[in-house]
Amino acid sequence: MKYLFLVVIYKSSLKNSETLNSLSENIPEWMRACSHLIIWNNGPLLVGTDEFEAFKLSSRLEGIQLEQDVENRPLRWIYNWVLSGNFNRCVLLDQDTRLGKDYFSALHENPDLDVLTPRILTRGHVCYPRLNKQPIDRDRLLNVEHLVSIGSGLALSANTVKLMTGRYGSVFDERFALYGVDISFFIRLQKLGADLKAGSYAALDHSLSEHEQESPELRRFRELEKLYTEILLRLHYKGASKAKVLRYLIRRLSTKRRSLLRFLPKIINCWHYGVHPRCHSKW
Repeated sequence: MKYLFLVVIYKSSLKNSETLNSLSENIPEWMRACSHLIIWNNGPLLVGTDEFEAFKLSSRLEGIQLEQDVENRPLRWIYNWVLSGNFNRCVLLDQDTRLGKDYFSALHENPDLDVLTPRILTRGHVCYPRLNKQPIDRDRLLNVEHLVSIGSGLALSANTVKLMTGRYGSVFDERFALYGVDISFFIRLQKLGADLKAGSYAALDHSLSEHEQESPELRRFRELEKLYTEILLRLHYKGASKAKVLRYLIRRLSTKRRSLLRFLPKIINCWHYGVHPRCHSKW
């Protein structure tokens, strides 16, 4: 089996990425020869040649590819670009996930799964995946029709990519940029239902933003991104009319989200065009 690993980093060096360090440390020797690693540096600073060469030497992986774009491309663009490659199974990862040996064993021992979503632990608690809104706390097969999780550690078969591209034109919804990329993917997955086999095996330690302390500026950024997601999900996946979504926006911006009024032109743009404001660009 040919494995393709994608690790997206942002505002991080290679040596400071928990994902890259644990991948290099724990991936089995036999898997190194049949795995290709793509590191996507989304900026804002470029990774130097010396740093990249040092990482290649220490990781001992057969194939490592570095892609860099300091303009911070939308996450769904990166995912869809990588998923157009040649592989049997593609693994999507962010920069701060701890990969244990049990995760690589799970990949190897479950080759028939179209979707493998590990348990996501934050501060020792299982947060994802969720089946019927309940966290899954043990290894088991899952019903795709009621499954929700996050992207980090998500392993997709070539068959999954083929089916989703055939149905939707892309695996990840091109109208989303950052937040909402995961949930819209799983809503699409749910609609494919019995055509795909899914399971949750192994566990990963991962930092979720809602469980971490953050600056007021970063909190405002996350609130804005979540509002974009709420707009787009209502428009494209919940069957709400534009008039109904507008009334929802008026309520939100006049109460809990008043701090976001400064971004009103961008919010109206998202509502009017039905895409994340960043998706109007060349991406």
